[in-house]
Amino acid sequence: LNDEVATIGTIKNITETKKYLEQLTKLSTAVEQSPVCVYITDTEARIEYVNPKFSELYGYEPNEILGEYVNILKSGKKVSEDYDQLWETIKSGNTWRGELLNRSKSGKEIWVSTSIAPVIHTGGIISHYIAIQDDITFDKYARQAIIENENLLNTVLSKIPLFIFMLDAEGIIKVAKGTVLSELGIEETALVGKDVNKLKESYKH
Repeated sequence: LNDEVATIGTIKNITETKKYLEQLTKLSTAVEQSPVCVYITDTEARIEYVNPKFSELYGYEPNEILGEYVNILKSGKKVSEDYDQLWETIKSGNTWRGELLNRSKSGKEIWVSTSIAPVIHTGGIISHYIAIQDDITFDKYARQAIIENENLLNTVLSKIPLFIFMLDAEGIIKVAKGTVLSELGIEETALVGKDVNKLKESYKH
């Protein structure tokens, strides 16, 4: 009025918004730089996000895999995991943990230790699923090889016409093998876990 100039302004407190954005940036950076594979799907199991480790592990670039169903990663082999139970668990709002046999873009089989959790919004509505996977292929096959070699060794030792035993530092029998045991009518289980010095004394008497 009366040719006077007036300035009108507004002030808005954005402290909480700024903190939230900073936390979001930190979380995004952590996921992007994570040493484990992370991917997110919608409720129909279509892939919406993958981190760089996913591409490194499976060989798919984001533009190749986004929009695809997660089934593209399945090996197609029947192994121990139960996918029906997996989906039942995460659809009920719980986290599923287990081991999966997947396949990369090149066809390489990959064992992954997996955790899949639902993203639940207010009101208990599930909007997405987030999966975290760690490559355990080497460990898986190494354990399998160890078991197979142990079984083979046990079979061979059991057929040797001798009495073979192994003690720990305290003189406790850890392994007892050989055909001599059966010839003497002694079970392996009767010796394993026993103190060899006490056994010596008992046989003296």
